[in-house]
Amino acid sequence: MNNVASNYNFVLKTTNPRHYGEPQKVRRESPNDLISNFGSMLSDAIESVNAKQVAKDNIIIQAGIRPDQVDVSDVMNAIAEAELSLSFTKAVVDRAVRAYQEVTSYR
Repeated sequence: MNNVASNYNFVLKTTNPRHYGEPQKVRRESPNDLISNFGSMLSDAIESVNAKQVAKDNIIIQAGIRPDQVDVSDVMNAIAEAELSLSFTKAVVDRAVRAYQEVTSYR
């Protein structure tokens, strides 16, 4: 994050008498912050997809170098798992971009 984003503060306003408590200052730097937790979860998920792609490449290389030591079903399972995780990631990214475009078009 750049320096401007790390100093981002906002105040929760109570606009309805049924809201509880006084307005509070909220900082996005706390360890229990949902935004930072979401960011780290997203980063971990992308790293996991990348690890599956690397594992797929490694097992394909192993199958080419030592075909008698690698089972064909292991190669096919690694390929299928990597392709499925990549297609799921693409779908999530496409949906997130579409949601962002919808939000920005409301302005």
